[in-house]
Amino acid sequence: MAAPLQIEAKVVAQSRSLITVACEIKTADGLLIAAATAQQIVQSRTLTQS
Repeated sequence: MAAPLQIEAKVVAQSRSLITVACEIKTADGLLIAAATAQQIVQSRTLTQS
Protein backbone atom coordinates (compact mmCIF):
# COMPACT_ATOMS: atom_id res chain seq x y z
CA MET A 1 0.00 0.00 0.00
CA ALA A 2 1.23 3.52 -0.80
CA ALA A 3 2.07 5.93 2.01
CA PRO A 4 -0.11 9.02 2.51
CA LEU A 5 1.02 12.35 1.07
CA GLN A 6 0.82 15.82 2.60
CA ILE A 7 -0.64 18.33 0.15
CA GLU A 8 -0.80 22.04 0.90
CA ALA A 9 -2.20 24.68 -1.44
CA LYS A 10 -2.70 28.37 -0.81
CA VAL A 11 -3.48 31.62 -2.56
CA VAL A 12 -0.23 33.59 -2.64
CA ALA A 13 -1.45 36.69 -4.51
CA GLN A 14 -4.78 38.10 -5.56
CA SER A 15 -5.88 41.17 -7.47
CA ARG A 16 -9.08 42.14 -9.20
CA SER A 17 -8.08 40.31 -12.36
CA LEU A 18 -5.56 37.63 -11.34
CA ILE A 19 -5.23 34.95 -8.65
CA THR A 20 -1.95 33.07 -8.05
CA VAL A 21 -1.88 29.81 -6.09
CA ALA A 22 0.98 27.57 -4.95
CA CYS A 23 0.93 23.89 -4.04
CA GLU A 24 3.46 21.58 -2.40
CA ILE A 25 3.27 17.79 -2.23
CA LYS A 26 5.38 16.06 0.43
CA THR A 27 5.88 12.52 1.64
CA ALA A 28 4.68 11.59 5.13
CA ASP A 29 8.16 12.36 6.52
CA GLY A 30 8.18 15.87 4.97
CA LEU A 31 10.30 15.30 1.84
CA LEU A 32 9.19 17.69 -0.91
CA ILE A 33 8.43 15.68 -4.05
CA ALA A 34 6.53 18.24 -6.15
CA ALA A 35 5.72 21.93 -6.20
CA ALA A 36 3.56 23.92 -8.58
CA THR A 37 2.13 27.38 -9.10
CA ALA A 38 -0.81 28.44 -11.21
CA GLN A 39 -2.50 31.66 -12.21
CA GLN A 40 -6.16 32.21 -13.02
CA ILE A 41 -7.56 35.24 -14.77
CA VAL A 42 -10.70 36.54 -13.08
CA GLN A 43 -13.29 38.05 -15.39
CA SER A 44 -15.86 40.32 -13.89
CA ARG A 45 -19.44 39.34 -14.54
CA THR A 46 -22.39 41.66 -14.72
CA LEU A 47 -25.66 40.10 -13.70
CA THR A 48 -28.60 41.11 -15.83
CA GLN A 49 -32.24 40.64 -15.06
CA SER A 50 -34.54 39.14 -17.67
